[in-house]
Amino acid sequence: MISPKTILFSFFTLVFRLSFFGLGLLDATQYNTSNWDWTTGSFSATPDSIGDTVVSLYDPTDLTAVVYNVFGMNVTVQNGAIHFAQLPTSVAQYLGAIVWEPKWQNVGNTVVHNAVAGDWHSFFAFQYLHNCTETWTYDGTYGSWIGYRLVANATTIYEFSIELVTAAEIPGFELSALIFATLNAMVVIIFVIMKKRK
Repeated sequence: MISPKTILFSFFTLVFRLSFFGLGLLDATQYNTSNWDWTTGSFSATPDSIGDTVVSLYDPTDLTAVVYNVFGMNVTVQNGAIHFAQLPTSVAQYLGAIVWEPKWQNVGNTVVHNAVAGDWHSFFAFQYLHNCTETWTYDGTYGSWIGYRLVANATTIYEFSIELVTAAEIPGFELSALIFATLNAMVVIIFVIMKKRK
């Protein structure tokens, strides 16, 4: 059974998207993503859902204003969730320009939440039972959400991280291949110059 909170949140999300994005009032883009459900084991090779839509607002002041106008509070990752799967770059500057709720802050490419026992999740979905620190990590190059960590009593309770492929990890992209291609190009250029002189 779907809870009334979920229905209400879905309604506000729909109205928000129709009014702001449908009319083009905010500078934003949509991404299609694949998502994995939370697990205490390893993630499967196949996502749990494919083709989910997330929205990224290019201007962090728009995100602050939208969250405040819809929820009457400053930004948390929880109340702005549909906007925190993919961020514009530079991530550190973007996160630094957001007006955060108390106990929330950004440090470089991360968002840190220092929860106190008894605090409620933004939508009263759950209550924190212990003091803990949550950290969301974003990739500095692509703006992708690549990690989450939950620490309580100096013990990591839950953590996941994603390693994004870099140019050096692309198969065939090695220094030797780069040198070989450069030498071949130089030989071709020398050959063309010599041919023009004849």
